[in-house]
Amino acid sequence: MKAKPVILSGGSGVRLWPISRKNLAKQFVDIFQNDTSLFLDTIRRVSNKSFSKPLIISNISQRFEILKLIKKHKLKTDKIILESIQKNTAPACAFSSFYSRPDEILCIMPSDHYIQNSDKFLTTINYAIELASENFLVTIGAKATEPNSNYGYILAEKNKKYKKGLEITNFIEKPSKLAAEKLIKKNALWNTGIIVIKNKILIEIFKKFSKK
Repeated sequence: MKAKPVILSGGSGVRLWPISRKNLAKQFVDIFQNDTSLFLDTIRRVSNKSFSKPLIISNISQRFEILKLIKKHKLKTDKIILESIQKNTAPACAFSSFYSRPDEILCIMPSDHYIQNSDKFLTTINYAIELASENFLVTIGAKATEPNSNYGYILAEKNKKYKKGLEITNFIEKPSKLAAEKLIKKNALWNTGIIVIKNKILIEIFKKFSKK
């Protein structure tokens, strides 16, 4: 079963200013000077048989850069959704559900991740797609190598129901450095912000937890 990549590309990357700025966010910058960018790498990473054409969600100030890159590199995309006002991750995920079939599996991911081992990443995503097809919400964790307070953390434990995955017990969003040190001792993972989920399950979650 193929998954639809939903690439979130609305961030401004202000922490990398002046390299990254409002109209040229970090995901579009050739940071490593190797004639590519995190945005391009993200799209290329999902340009294989495991995925359908990606849906890109960004903001209106970045539209020209996105269109320029798509045309220059002949990238195959589904749709581009542009927000007039930046609203962070949850509304962007909600937008993706409106433009997808209920039975489609969505692979929601930021466009600014640096991933060293693409093969290992794709193996993980393919297993996540299997779980999502069984109506699980799957999020991808990464090994925490330092107590970084800029990241969210995931606490998870083994469950016999899953061959490789772990069952999440708690999310901790951007803890203090001291708290992060304690979390790492508990084998907490960094929350990558990558979610794999069947669209109808995503819609059910929004209905359940959104404000009336």
